Amino acid sequence: MLRKMLAHLKIWVQAQKYWCTLDPIYNSGVFNNFFGAKTQDFKILRDQFRRIVWSAYRNPKASYNLMIEERVIVFNKLIEYYEKLQKMVHDYLEQKRLEFTRFFFLNDS
Repeated sequence: MLRKMLAHLKIWVQAQKYWCTLDPIYNSGVFNNFFGAKTQDFKILRDQFRRIVWSAYRNPKASYNLMIEERVIVFNKLIEYYEKLQKMVHDYLEQKRLEFTRFFFLNDS
């Protein structure tokens, strides 16, 4: 049981780390035209993630929060989506760097 909870916690932390770094970038509106149809997919995942975090806030028992399998599925989808999103952000910044050489000082990590 503890190993399962630890595995779920690692996935949760990884998803939250991606969310904290990429959510503000995605919501800035700069990339909306670049991402196109993926915006709706992201909004659905973001809402699911927020519901999970709110539920964990209201019921902070780890034995409850880390044993729900459906949450791990959402976190894995979110991690997969954020990895794609991170690549898209990198490609977007690389494109802008080639257009405007003064942007080569920007770091996308």
